[in-house]
Amino acid sequence: RTGKQLKLNVPIFDKVTKGLFENDYAIVIGRPGELKTTFAIWMAVQWWLAGKRVFFVSQEMSYIDVYGRILSMIGGFNSLHLRDLQEAPPNVQFLFSAARSRFALGPGTIDIPKRPVRTVDRLFDLATRQPYDVIVDDGIYLMGDANGQQKWQAVAEVSNGLKEGALTYGIPVVGISQLKRGSGGKGKEVELDDIAYADAIGQDAD
Repeated sequence: RTGKQLKLNVPIFDKVTKGLFENDYAIVIGRPGELKTTFAIWMAVQWWLAGKRVFFVSQEMSYIDVYGRILSMIGGFNSLHLRDLQEAPPNVQFLFSAARSRFALGPGTIDIPKRPVRTVDRLFDLATRQPYDVIVDDGIYLMGDANGQQKWQAVAEVSNGLKEGALTYGIPVVGISQLKRGSGGKGKEVELDDIAYADAIGQDAD
């Protein structure tokens, strides 16, 4: 492959996959509560540290909570303190202020829409207004409008659209989705059939 390569910053992932290229569609999948969102934000911060431009969409969390988690990773404090910053210890207030200033100045950028982005067309409309290096979409199973369809059909259309958008616009897309509850138990490998809502999610991913 030629062209820009975006490392995932997890050595084993980069060794096996060689990272992300412009047209790639990658999926992070895990059971509910297994820190998928935390991992997605960590990846975004690593790319920010490398001077990249990241478009980060959360379908589950508010803008302010995503922003707070980013600052807590940059500043090295527990994001729960941001639930009531006035009651936080003075050192946390200081770290928050320092992290906010550092985040605003770079080295890269992470842009977060103020509201969830429920359609693929709207996502790429926003994500192509700037020369972003990567799109992170946390909660792709919450996108789409069933409009009489079954859930799996709506999610499949979203997954197909994200893949098509990555190919059309040349921007790698990292989607975050879920495993079915109870799947991938101890000693059991995860299969495509274990992905919640739509087989298309696993089939579309590069």
